[in-house]
Amino acid sequence: TPVSSYRAPIPVPNQMILMSQKPPVARCAGIDPQSILKEREYRVTQRMTLRLKELDSLGEIENENLKVKAQIESKAIKLIEFQKQVRREVLSCMQRDTTLETAFNSKLYKRAKIQSLREARVTEKLEKQQKHEQEKKKKRKHQEFLNAVLQHAKE
Repeated sequence: TPVSSYRAPIPVPNQMILMSQKPPVARCAGIDPQSILKEREYRVTQRMTLRLKELDSLGEIENENLKVKAQIESKAIKLIEFQKQVRREVLSCMQRDTTLETAFNSKLYKRAKIQSLREARVTEKLEKQQKHEQEKKKKRKHQEFLNAVLQHAKE
């Protein structure tokens, strides 16, 4: 009879199979940025209301300078919501306007530079001057090199 390389599997009790399988691990929910922003906004609002109560409870202040500062701070806190609303409106208008403009005219992405004849002449003159200076510098360096070679030959 031919010899077979196949071995029958070893029987394993059901308990060992269950122990070898790991239970599913619940994934961490992670950090929700929206909830963190809401919590931060809530804390800031609470601090502002507390500060407003403090400023209102001060009553009459003897020092005129402190009184003015307290009034300014109080009004600034009361106007925060209005300021947020104005900022949102400005941003939305800017986004809408830029989207409308650039959607139909892609040339608005580029800034066109129209060079006048006078500017062209000035630029050309500067380029010539720079080129001339570079040539002078090259000639001077070459002359210095030749002088050094001649000086070395004399010694």
